[in-house]
Amino acid sequence: MTETKICRICGDEKSVFSFSKDNKAKDKLLSSCKECNKRYAVENKTKIAERHKQYASVHRAEIFERQKLWREANKETLCECKKKYADAHKEEKAELGRQHYVANKEAYVERAKKYSAAHKNTVAMYKIKWQAINKETASENSKKWRVANKAAVAAKGKRWKEEHPEERRLHWQKREARKRNLPCTFTVEQWDAAKTYFQNTCCYCGEVKTLHQDHFLALSNNGAYTRYNILPACQSCNCSKHTKRFSEWYPKQIYYSPKREQRILEYLNYMKDTRQLVLL
Repeated sequence: MTETKICRICGDEKSVFSFSKDNKAKDKLLSSCKECNKRYAVENKTKIAERHKQYASVHRAEIFERQKLWREANKETLCECKKKYADAHKEEKAELGRQHYVANKEAYVERAKKYSAAHKNTVAMYKIKWQAINKETASENSKKWRVANKAAVAAKGKRWKEEHPEERRLHWQKREARKRNLPCTFTVEQWDAAKTYFQNTCCYCGEVKTLHQDHFLALSNNGAYTRYNILPACQSCNCSKHTKRFSEWYPKQIYYSPKREQRILEYLNYMKDTRQLVLL
C-alpha cells in the first residue's frame, strides 16, 4: 500500500511521491506538494529571485565552495553537458563570441599582447606550425600586409640594418658565397670568437681599428665563407690585400710580423703552408 501525506497548502491527501525531499523534516519530505510549490513559484517569481539574491550575497564563499566541490566530483558529467550544449548551439555561440569581441576589442588586443610577451617561445612555435600547415594563406597574408604597410616595412628594415651591422654583413657575405656555390657556414658567434682570438685588433697590422671580415682565400678564388677562411682585418689591410694571396702579399708589408703570421696560420689550421683537413 502506497503511503500518503496531506499537503499543508491545498489540504489534499496525496501520495508521498507528490512531495519533494527535505532532509531537515522528520519524514524527509516537504510539507507542501509539488503542484502547490510550482504554483507558488510562478505567482511569486520576483519575490523568490530577490530572496535568492540576498542569500547569495550573504553566503557567497559557501556557495562557491559547494559549487567547486560539485564540479570536481562531476567533471565527466559537466564536460559531457558542455560538449552537448556547444554542439547544439554552434552558430549561436559563434555569433555571441563575435559580438563580444567587437564590443571588447581593445581588451582582447591588450590581453593578446600580454600573453605574447609572457610566452614568446610558445607563440612563435604555434605561429611556425600554423604557417607550415597554411603556407599559401600565410604567404598571401604576408604579401597583403607588406603592401599595406610599405613605409613601416622600410623603416623597420632600415632600423634593423643600423642596429645589427654584424648580422647584415653576415647575410650579405652568405648570399655572395651561395651565388658561387661555396660553403657558407660562418656565424656571428664565430666572428666574435675570431675577434677575441686576435684581441680585437687587425690580424695583419695589429692596430685597434674598426674590423672587417677578410677572406683569407679571396671569394673570387673560391674562398669559402667559413670559420677557417674569415679573419678580422682593418679596412686598410682588407683593401690592400684584396684578392692577393696571403703568402705573396703579407711579407711585403711594412707591418709584417712573423709572430702574427704564425698566429694567423695556427688559427686557420695551416701547418707548414699546408691546410689541414677540417670540417667547413
